[in-house]
Amino acid sequence: MHSITAYFNSIHWKIQLWYGVLLFSIISAFLTFGINSEIRISKQKVDADLTHYVPFLANIIYNELEYESLRDYYHSLTQDPENKEPIRVVTRWQLIARKEGYLTSPDSVVSLENFRPRITRINEEVIDELLRNDMYAVLYNIDRSIRLKTENAPENIPAPRPSPDKPESVAYARDRAGYRELERKINYGYAIVIGVKKSLNPHFIDLQSTILRYIVYAVSFFILAFFGGGWIISRALKPINSISRQVEKISLGHLSERIDVPAPDSEIKPLVSSLNSTFQRLEQSFEQQRLLVADASHELRTPLTVLSTQVQLGLNDLDTVDEYRSVMQSCQTAISRMTNLVEGMLTLARIDSQVQDNAFTEFNIEPLIMETVEVLRSLADENGVTVEVRLTDAKIKGTVGGFTSIISNLLSNAIYYNKENGKINITSYKENQFVEIRVSDSGAGIPDHDQKHVFERFYRVDKSRNRRSGFAGLGLSIVKETVESFGGAITLKSELDVGTEFRVRLPVANSGS
Repeated sequence: MHSITAYFNSIHWKIQLWYGVLLFSIISAFLTFGINSEIRISKQKVDADLTHYVPFLANIIYNELEYESLRDYYHSLTQDPENKEPIRVVTRWQLIARKEGYLTSPDSVVSLENFRPRITRINEEVIDELLRNDMYAVLYNIDRSIRLKTENAPENIPAPRPSPDKPESVAYARDRAGYRELERKINYGYAIVIGVKKSLNPHFIDLQSTILRYIVYAVSFFILAFFGGGWIISRALKPINSISRQVEKISLGHLSERIDVPAPDSEIKPLVSSLNSTFQRLEQSFEQQRLLVADASHELRTPLTVLSTQVQLGLNDLDTVDEYRSVMQSCQTAISRMTNLVEGMLTLARIDSQVQDNAFTEFNIEPLIMETVEVLRSLADENGVTVEVRLTDAKIKGTVGGFTSIISNLLSNAIYYNKENGKINITSYKENQFVEIRVSDSGAGIPDHDQKHVFERFYRVDKSRNRRSGFAGLGLSIVKETVESFGGAITLKSELDVGTEFRVRLPVANSGS
């Protein structure tokens, strides 16, 4: 049940659903267009069949009208036998009667019964042919009363409405409750309606089978295309599913693994590259954290051991004040070392969590550099190091404490790693929208294989000297991460037995922003 719910909540189903809706809309549009076209064609065929019989039905009315004219003329002759006027040929049937030897004179008038069967036979031939083709017809008089109606005609057929604007000889089609009909006016105001029941007409029967065939084709195509599209979507999403499985595996602790990079032209290659880069940084972060814990534990073990040893010594074996003083000094040194270590770790933690971002302000760098130099000048004098300063004032954005820490750490390292009677130069100058601060010394320099590691946490080039000085190897890490938190960068240039130069490049504050 859970897998079914997960499927219907998946991207695959959502894409396939939208694809199905779009596919259904397109197929429905084509199906509607095709069915309407077939209906129109079928109606045109039926209308053509019905139109074919319109002249014959009109001829029935003309025959009846001519017969009535002949009948009236016959009665006029029989009622006035003294009329010796020449016989006027008025209608077609009069012409036929005269040609066959009738109506040449009033004395030759014969019974109308000789002509009626001939007219009736012609009319019945048309009606019989209509009935054989399942058609019906209704003939209307001028007053729209029914003149003739086939026996298969349905009840309540609407009579053609008088429409003076409609020209004669033009048939008008109409659909009515299962019937297809044509209405047409003819001469003298008479009208005809001819129609067929759709269920009996072969064109409409073929139309039903055609529509059913269209529907079957449409449904079959939709099913094939829908599930075929689902298969294509599955193939398209397969790399993403593979990425999900690999990410899940990595999230379980296999941080050293990476997602397989797809083909160069794949759209998801940037995503995979970004994820691999993220996992690499995450792995480095975890490794850095592991090393931090290990190194911190190692660094804390020595002062703690010193403290434990000195305290135990003070409790058991000390007798004089000088001995107690020596123990206290050792404890103070160990405590100072642990304090420096803890403060450095707290500083890095604050930088990592970017707590200081909210405290950023704009300040001038020159007075802070000079203040830091004055604070450390006594340390420089104690080590026989000369400090020279040439500054160009500039304003940056950051924290005063963070900037002071940068200068203090760089200057402290330059003092401790310098030669006897060495020199330190601190310079700054502006370039475009940046200010560059350089701290150079005349010390022993840093070996090439150590230069790429000096900014790592707890890394020390001269391990023994750093332990004696109380350094834990966090100073340059603090400098680098503080500089980067200010939006800047730090680089170094060092040569053995010549000296080292650190270059800090920081963006100048834009007071107008």
